[in-house]
Order: sequence, then C-alpha cells, then structure tokens
Amino acid sequence: MNATADDDDLGMVPSIGPAEVAVIIVGCTLPICALTLTGLKVSKENLQRIRDAGLRSPVWEPVLFMNLVSPAVAACVSAVMQLKAEWAMGLVLANVTPPTVSASVMALVVGADVTLTLSASMVVLFCSLLSIPVCFAGYMSLYVALGGAGDGAQGVTVALPVAQICSAMAMLLCAAAGGALLNERLAEEEIEVLQKRIKCYIKVAVCCIMLYPLSHLQLMATMTSSFFHATVYTGEDAGTFWLACVVVNAISLLLVLAMVNAGGHDSFTRDAVIVTIVRRNPGISIGIALLSFSNIEGVDFFSAFGIVSLFFNFSMFIPSLFRQMLEF
Repeated sequence: MNATADDDDLGMVPSIGPAEVAVIIVGCTLPICALTLTGLKVSKENLQRIRDAGLRSPVWEPVLFMNLVSPAVAACVSAVMQLKAEWAMGLVLANVTPPTVSASVMALVVGADVTLTLSASMVVLFCSLLSIPVCFAGYMSLYVALGGAGDGAQGVTVALPVAQICSAMAMLLCAAAGGALLNERLAEEEIEVLQKRIKCYIKVAVCCIMLYPLSHLQLMATMTSSFFHATVYTGEDAGTFWLACVVVNAISLLLVLAMVNAGGHDSFTRDAVIVTIVRRNPGISIGIALLSFSNIEGVDFFSAFGIVSLFFNFSMFIPSLFRQMLEF
C-alpha cells in the first residue's frame, strides 16, 4: 500500500524529457528577447536627453513617489485601520519595492517612453540598496507613532537580496546599452526585420508555454491549489486583510494620477512614469520577506508573507485601470 502511494506521489512530478527541456529553454530566452526588443527603442540621443534634463527629468518622479509617498500611504492606512504589525510590515515593504524589469516591456506594449522607464527603473533599483532599509524602518516608526500596534513592529530590520537587485540592474543596463549599440550600427530596415523576427519568436514561445500545462492538468491543479492556500489569507479578520490591500492600491492610484497630471507631461512621458511606479518587483519583495520576517519572535510569518503576495496580485490589474482612468 505504501509503495503504491509513493508511486502515485512520484507520478505527480513529470519526468524531465525533451518537452520539458524545450519549455525551460524557451522560458529562459523569452525575457532576453523581450528586453532586446525593448532595448531597440533606446538610442543615445534619448539617453542624452534624459541626462541633460538633470533634476528636472521625470526620472526622479518615480524615485520620490516610491520612496516617500507610497510607503507613507501604506503606513498611514495600516495605522488608521489598526492592522496587525505583520500586515503593516508587509504593506510597507511592498510599497518600498523597486520596479520590476518587465516595467520597460510594459512601457513598450502601451506605447510609453521606453528610455525613460529603463532609466527610472535603474535609478530606483540603485537607490533601493540604501532606501529600502531606511524607508522601511522610518515608515514602520510612523505606523507606531500614529497608533499602530507596537508589538512586533519595533526594531525590525530588513535583509536585502543584493544579488537579485544587482542582477536586475545588470539586465536593464544590458538592454539599454545593447539597444543603443544596435541602433547605432544597424540600418533602420535591419532593425525592423530584427524586431519582426523577435516578435514572431515571442508569439510562438508564449503559445508553447501556455499549451504545455494542458498535458499535465493534474499537476497544474495541485500546484495552483497549493499556491492559493499558501498566499491567500482566509483566517481571522480576513476581510480587513483584503480591504487593506485594496485601499492602499486605490489611494496610490489616485495620488499617481494627481502627480502625473500636475506635472503637465505628454502621454508618452506620463505613461512611462505610471508604468515605472506601478510595476513593482514581486521577486525582490518576496525575497526580502523570506530573508527578514521568518525568524521574528511573535510575528506570524505566513500572514506577513501573504499580504505581500496579495498586494502584488492586486497590483497586476492596476496598469489597465490606470489607462482606462487616464482615457476617461
């Protein structure tokens, strides 16, 4: 009986065959292709334009918003709603997280200024090596000062996944430098041909990756169920838990809209600023949560980790909402 059970468990894990190897290779090359396509929109002239603007450049708007405004919203909402310390920690952490590498790809998709998004993402990522620990400590102190639960919130420090942050910066730097170099050395017709080939490969690769799970439906169902139970909180005060994520996202949405409209930017620049702010990096945030929150006495790690995950699940729908509100 035990042998049979073990066999069934082993059957849940697919063997590594040619199809699995192909999916892994395609999955690894997709980000490279997407960043190459993004980099082709970068030119030395655009980079020079952003550098010459100095402190007046829109690059600094995401830096200020993501380090000053967004985490302040999370801390204030957490205090007003009297959230548990671990929930406040998760929300503040999510709101000091820098942009994801895919922000520049999103900028390309929506027709925003790719060079600005790449530049702003790199600046925020570089600043995050210092700003995340400082801002987290400062805004958790604000949460306590405003009447939040002090138990478990005082003296908490964060450990950074430095290698992960540096690798994200390296990917963005390679995309920008590689794109500028290709734009300089290739003719316009050659760039168009290269873009068409990359787009064709991405379409085929995405279809292959999406079709693969159909051959392992039982495994996918088990993994989806496990992920759901690990990241979706349904315990005590679950309604407050979910509402806090919605409220923080909604307030941030309104403040970003107010900021970009007050800046008087054209839609090309405005959308780049929005995408950079909205597309946070869940990998970095979750990495920090795993490194920092797992051994704190009196803090429910899974609750803190869960609210970080839930925040980013809500954030996935924000870009389209931004576009609709701006068009309205």
